[in-house]
Amino acid sequence: TVNLLELVNGVRLDLGLVELSAGHHTQMRLIIGDEAEQDTINILSQAHPYANYVIIDNDPGDAVDPEIHELKIPSGDKTGIKIVKGYNIAANQTTELILDFDACRSVIKAGDSGKYILKPTIKVIEPEDKVDIDGMVTDSSENPIGGASVSAQISDGLSATVVRSAITDDADTENDLEEGEYLLTLLSPDQTYNIVAYSTGKSPQCVAFRYNDPDIDPDLPLDFMLPDPAGFVVVSGEVIVGGGVTEEDFPLVITIYTELDCNHPDGEGYVQLPEVADIAYNTEDDVFEYSIELPIYYSSVTYYVVASAEGYIPDTGTAVASEGDTEVIVAPLVISCLLYT
Repeated sequence: TVNLLELVNGVRLDLGLVELSAGHHTQMRLIIGDEAEQDTINILSQAHPYANYVIIDNDPGDAVDPEIHELKIPSGDKTGIKIVKGYNIAANQTTELILDFDACRSVIKAGDSGKYILKPTIKVIEPEDKVDIDGMVTDSSENPIGGASVSAQISDGLSATVVRSAITDDADTENDLEEGEYLLTLLSPDQTYNIVAYSTGKSPQCVAFRYNDPDIDPDLPLDFMLPDPAGFVVVSGEVIVGGGVTEEDFPLVITIYTELDCNHPDGEGYVQLPEVADIAYNTEDDVFEYSIELPIYYSSVTYYVVASAEGYIPDTGTAVASEGDTEVIVAPLVISCLLYT
């Protein structure tokens, strides 16, 4: 049993060594256990209640006990998690493959059903010729911020893909990093990334980074100072699922994007924010309702809200907020089921 949130900032778990035939291999599968391990305890010093589960601590340090929810894995305990990524095995050589598991994007709260679903986002990386970047995240008083998200993203002006992400360490770290420090590993030295730092309650910051380009290669470590925002706004709306879906545990995902000044050489500043929306299913109207609190800058800001689910065509809405706004309601979003022939 593995705590996936400990495998951050360059910390890796060795899954083993196996001998394969030389040549091109097209995929692999991770077989997920279906019985709780009895020989170890979890971070709460308790026996594992399920084979796969998530611990939600809504009030860290408070007296309220964290919530424990079993993770449902569609077909995972039967056919495994299929990872379709080709790789080459050379004769008489060792090929290292790293499975980069994005836990923040893989655990989905299924509406207000109380259920959580694991829809794994896993990249296969061959670490040869990759580079790392590191730095510190602080507030405007230069106090380190633990638990902040730092991600390397690729933007094309219409979408933003999170390539790698890390969480700044709190005190008592086991990752050889101080409080507020982060480490983004296994980045391409020839790719321009938007490095985005975000912490709840602060304004996000972004800077373009390319390891092999001195014109946009800030000195390492790459530090961020996250100022207080002008205020906060609640962005809310409804999502209609085509086909008449009425299941409360439907795996709807709400993703938030915005545009930041990243000093990108091509002007690309379209980035994804890691905030998670509250989603509830309205049984009376057969719609999903969502809300999320986001920071307001000292000038107008536009947030792009994307509703999506596996097997459905996503839909996008916009929310424009200015200083003094407390709520912005997005026009209803409609996601349609993909038709396969």
